[in-house]
Amino acid sequence: MRSFDVLVVTPAGLPDPAMAIAASRAGAIGLLDLTAGPVQEISGAAQRLRTASDRWGLRCPADDLQRCRAVVDGLTRDRKPVGAHTVLLSARTQDALLPAAALWRGHAAHLLVEVTGADGLRAAAAVGPDALVAKGNETGGRVGEETAFVLLQRLVVATDLPVYAWGGIGHHSAAAAFAAGACGVVLGDQLALSTESPLSDPVKAAVDRMDGSESICLGAGPGAQVRFYAMPGRVDVAALEVLADSAADSPTDAERWEQEITRRTGWDLYAGQLLPLGQDVAFAARFAARHRTVGRVVQALRRAVRENIAATVSSAPLAEGGPLAAAHGTRYPIVQGPMTRVSDRADFALAVADAGALPFLALALLRAPDVDALLRETRSALGTRPWGVGILGFVPEDLRQEQLAVIRKHRPPYALIAGGRPDQALQLEQSGIPTYLHVPSPTLLRMFIEAGARRFVFEGRECGGHVGPRSSFVLWDAMVAELLELAQGEHAAEYQVLLAGGIHDSRSAAPRSAS
Repeated sequence: MRSFDVLVVTPAGLPDPAMAIAASRAGAIGLLDLTAGPVQEISGAAQRLRTASDRWGLRCPADDLQRCRAVVDGLTRDRKPVGAHTVLLSARTQDALLPAAALWRGHAAHLLVEVTGADGLRAAAAVGPDALVAKGNETGGRVGEETAFVLLQRLVVATDLPVYAWGGIGHHSAAAAFAAGACGVVLGDQLALSTESPLSDPVKAAVDRMDGSESICLGAGPGAQVRFYAMPGRVDVAALEVLADSAADSPTDAERWEQEITRRTGWDLYAGQLLPLGQDVAFAARFAARHRTVGRVVQALRRAVRENIAATVSSAPLAEGGPLAAAHGTRYPIVQGPMTRVSDRADFALAVADAGALPFLALALLRAPDVDALLRETRSALGTRPWGVGILGFVPEDLRQEQLAVIRKHRPPYALIAGGRPDQALQLEQSGIPTYLHVPSPTLLRMFIEAGARRFVFEGRECGGHVGPRSSFVLWDAMVAELLELAQGEHAAEYQVLLAGGIHDSRSAAPRSAS
């Protein structure tokens, strides 16, 4: 198996190198975040990190060259290089990268550049980095439009440089990122509750209750989007939304937006500060409960990648005739999701079935006569090959009953409910129609399983239509962990799971099997 590395980044603005030191001692690369906080204190923390470990480094704001120079000066003695193992450059504006890279080159063995969107690849590559970091929309702080899973795919096919994945990384999604081509992953918010975390007790108490859906992403345009957590009742989020919207069209408001975000970002919950936390906090409580320390998390993540990849190779879940394909009666374990005004035609379903996948008709808001005609035509076209119907669980009751009556009449081999409830699925199951349910959160998954549901779709926010807030990596990892806990013993074989979000080819499908 090719090499796999882990970067650990400390919380921005807190001059405490403990997390980075612990990470480097465990064989990872520990990075002290320099992007905020008093320069003198940050420089002191960097000095402590340097003397404590070899695989140490810094995350530096390319847009603030003065801050970077101050840290370099604080670490430089007798004109000798700083001697960092790794320097990671972050930049809000792409033209800031070249001077920052020139400053740090010679002071670090490895120079990495963060990329938050495919449009930043050219500027990042121009500085001649040793690797790139795909920082996804689900992470805290400055972000782009695309999630880590989608951005990672773009970068690994567009460059020969190694790429790290930052965003949504847990025990299972680390292996998924590796399968998608990542050379390693970045951890940050996942370690908020670790023994070495410098966060205050009030912030830790808040993080301990989070499931990843609490963070907010505001702003528009390259470099302007910011993801953070705002304590309810302490922050006027509506006012921030107004300012963020106006910043897209007004240079003056854009400057005000940057000033407001810079001024208000911090770690004091009760002062109404914006905590630079992302959806990765969903894993913090689980990591702390299982491993406690940063070092143990790093070791567990490496072990999980090895074990998941080995299990994938031995079981080949995406192979022709694999377990799910055999259960569906299809050639491949691939399902075509219902798409309104796209997959509501029998000839579309026929083309999907001919290609070896399981097609689903989108019934959406069709009335009974149209549903009846569509199902009759599809059954005639597909014969004995499997197919299904996709319905919405939240349509008006009279329309739902109309559709259900026709579905029971034609008895399609499968059904799928978006925005539905377990009792709706069980009604169809009792009619002999195996039914999948979309489930957007671990809490709902537990409730659905307790209610008797056994077939699920875990759909990340990269999908179109009705989706939840979590990215695919965050959702898949959290749901798989929950499912493994709940689906124990002889009944585990009863469960069937479909993953959706950002999957479109062999590279993007590989993480599905490694999860």
